[in-house]
Amino acid sequence: MPVGTVLEQIGGEGAVPIRWWLIHGFERSGTSLMLRTVAKQARHVISDWGLKKLAFAICGEKHGNWSTDRTIQFFARELLFSSRTPHDGRLDLVVKQAGLQVAEFELFCRMWGKPERKLFCLREPRH
Repeated sequence: MPVGTVLEQIGGEGAVPIRWWLIHGFERSGTSLMLRTVAKQARHVISDWGLKKLAFAICGEKHGNWSTDRTIQFFARELLFSSRTPHDGRLDLVVKQAGLQVAEFELFCRMWGKPERKLFCLREPRH
């Protein structure tokens, strides 16, 4: 699917929810390994892009008359535009975020709806 088609699905009247998965877990818990496995199925991949401050700024406080919805739609489009892969898999997007914060999850859900699947990674430490 061309990038434009996925971008047109975000926001607006008659928007179609995108198919996306969330990979999360503690740092060094295998999230990168899981991402490498799943990424071949996705048209877009976001991996630990450090969105915590933005998420807290947008989702953490009320902003008077300022439209956070338009800001979130704009940011969602920019993220997808910047995260294109050469794959035409069955998923529109895979987000991998080690140390995921609640505000980040809320931001992702406001951008793209709830994830189709959430993969929590936990691996036994090496001795």
